[in-house]
Amino acid sequence: MRTTCRASLLALAVTLGLLTAAALPAVAEEAPSGSVPFPVGKTQTLRGKGTVYVIDGAVVIPKKVEISVELDTKILGIRGASLEVRGALKVRGTQDHWVEIRNVDFSPTVAPFKGLHLDMVNLYGCKFVQGRGHAFEGIGTIENACMQRDCEFDVAIKRGELNLLMITWGVPCTIRLEPPAGEKPSIIVQCHSSLLKKTSIKGRGDVRVRNASVNGGLTLENMLKLTVDGCDINTGLVISQPADGTFKAVKLTKCNMWTGSVIKFSRPAAPKQKKERVFLQKFFFGAKDGSQVTVATKAIHALVSSDSESVKPRFDKARKRMHKLVNYDIMDTRVPMLGR
Repeated sequence: MRTTCRASLLALAVTLGLLTAAALPAVAEEAPSGSVPFPVGKTQTLRGKGTVYVIDGAVVIPKKVEISVELDTKILGIRGASLEVRGALKVRGTQDHWVEIRNVDFSPTVAPFKGLHLDMVNLYGCKFVQGRGHAFEGIGTIENACMQRDCEFDVAIKRGELNLLMITWGVPCTIRLEPPAGEKPSIIVQCHSSLLKKTSIKGRGDVRVRNASVNGGLTLENMLKLTVDGCDINTGLVISQPADGTFKAVKLTKCNMWTGSVIKFSRPAAPKQKKERVFLQKFFFGAKDGSQVTVATKAIHALVSSDSESVKPRFDKARKRMHKLVNYDIMDTRVPMLGR
């Protein structure tokens, strides 16, 4: 049933021009015939109707300008295209009319006055990469999106919210929380209902990973507050805190740990360090088809470990049945991942 659904969606995507080289070139140095420059001079709404908007080199949306993009619009970057959003960019496709963006570097966007919001977007060759001292602040949301395998995502955030919702990821996801020194951290990162590859989130803030499938491991470090709930995890879950950090605000509930996956806790030793317990509630250990279930306490202890004498993992009675909290049926309505 799921294979048939994917095949139908693939055919639909080809019909819509989402997967054909003719729709937009994979790499372009010249604007295609009939295209128009991506407008940023005033607040306006762009609707596709077959038009290709071109971002040529470095382009800036000014602070007082809000650009809305809707319905089948295609955006193509050429000659090292980048987009810095100082005002607002709101992209809203629909299930049958996705917006497609190719070869645009969003890395310069660090302080959008009215936010960055990408919804129902298929991203090819796009970059979200920020180095040290170059971090995002504000509200950034990517949802109902497909991050194709030629994208890059390695971002830093110093204030505000980063919401990653219902995304199919073809690339690893790295997020660094970097609140300014001497300032009380005010960062929220949410990864919900997504198909994730290898994922790493590090830094002081409130991190929430819910109802996500993680294939390649989930690494979480130095959190003020952490929730991992209702996830399917393949390879492993690693949670680390600094010597002066605490696991008191770590909540781990209702996850499936697929066969071969392990859980590791880590905290360096320090003088007068208080002992803490970390609770795993209603975890399932077994195969993706619900077989090979591990319920014996000794066997689970072999899968859950801590390298610190001051951190002791504890778990209630292991479940005999897997959770079904990741909605793969909804995930299958996304535009297909190329090479998936």
